[in-house]
Amino acid sequence: MSLDQVEAVLVAARDRPTFAHQLAQAPAILTGYDLTEEERRALVENDVAVLEEMGVASDLVGAASVIGRIR
Repeated sequence: MSLDQVEAVLVAARDRPTFAHQLAQAPAILTGYDLTEEERRALVENDVAVLEEMGVASDLVGAASVIGRIR
């Protein structure tokens, strides 16, 4: 598992609305991140339960909710 990579994606999604939208539309944007298939799925599907199980920081779990939304 690559928790730091998952959290890096969530920080990017939180801080860059375009990235968050693209992540939902074109998950290939994750190519540059070293993620397992489970991590990719949890990010793309905004699976909060799995993100919490992985140990993602609570403030970043909330950031997952912006994936796919344009702010």
